[in-house]
Amino acid sequence: MLPSTRKLSDLEYADDIALISTSKDDLQRYLDAVAEVGLHFGLVLKPSKCQMLTSIPNAPSLTIYGTPIETVEKFCYLGSTLTLSGSCEEDIRQRIGKARVAFNLLNQRLWFTNINKGIKFRIYITAIRPIMMYAFETWTAPASIVAKIDAADRCFMRRVMGYSWPRVVHNVQLYKEVNELASCAFKVPKIVMPTSLMIPQNHLRLLGHILRRPEDRLTRRALHMVPDPTWHRGPGTGRRKLWTEVTLEDFRATGLVGKCRGTDLNKEWYRHDQSWLRVAAVFTDDRQQWVQLCSRMQRSGDDAP
Repeated sequence: MLPSTRKLSDLEYADDIALISTSKDDLQRYLDAVAEVGLHFGLVLKPSKCQMLTSIPNAPSLTIYGTPIETVEKFCYLGSTLTLSGSCEEDIRQRIGKARVAFNLLNQRLWFTNINKGIKFRIYITAIRPIMMYAFETWTAPASIVAKIDAADRCFMRRVMGYSWPRVVHNVQLYKEVNELASCAFKVPKIVMPTSLMIPQNHLRLLGHILRRPEDRLTRRALHMVPDPTWHRGPGTGRRKLWTEVTLEDFRATGLVGKCRGTDLNKEWYRHDQSWLRVAAVFTDDRQQWVQLCSRMQRSGDDAP
């Protein structure tokens, strides 16, 4: 990491590096430093493989070795699509598209064959569905976008179960048949949940993982980060909820807030906007109990269509 005590300046994973700054001059300085130091380790940056994402209209391009790099409105980092608006809607659409491509590749060799449905279903759950649900614990999309994931998931499962036009099946009946098949395929009682019900559960699981880390870790500090006062949202991007705001709604749904009444935690809850994180940290300390809570939250939606 580049030296920074208050601001996140870069994200690094192997040779996938994302530099972050509110100043074009600082960003160019970071880029020059990475290019210069990288040469000592045999790392040469290729301008054609580097991109710049900025909310400033007509901003001058950054340069690598004197060559300007492309300015884009979105780019892919570690499998997720980052956009100018900060929305995850484009990432969700691409996830659905990638899952559809992977699913269709198996049409002639698997889905349209006489292979046992249990085997087909296990392949779908372990190989296709994770493509569509990659990094879904970080999504903050509105219900209308998440509904598209549910629709795609049901479409795939209908094909796995052998349903095609003009044969139709109601969603409730579909999940009933899928759950029976899953229990037989995996040899244990198993409930296949709609993806929209799995997202809040995984929001809370990720929250528990973060809150159990030391307070000086970057992931823990990121929960309290706020945009720079000089930053302004681009025109037409709209106001979208932050991950902490969405996860707060999920935390309220657990019913733990009611247990805080009449205790010191109740006073802590209303102290300031992010005090709920301190309250949540009390419950997440016990990992096993927290995981069980998330599981109960998932099972509460078993009857959802």
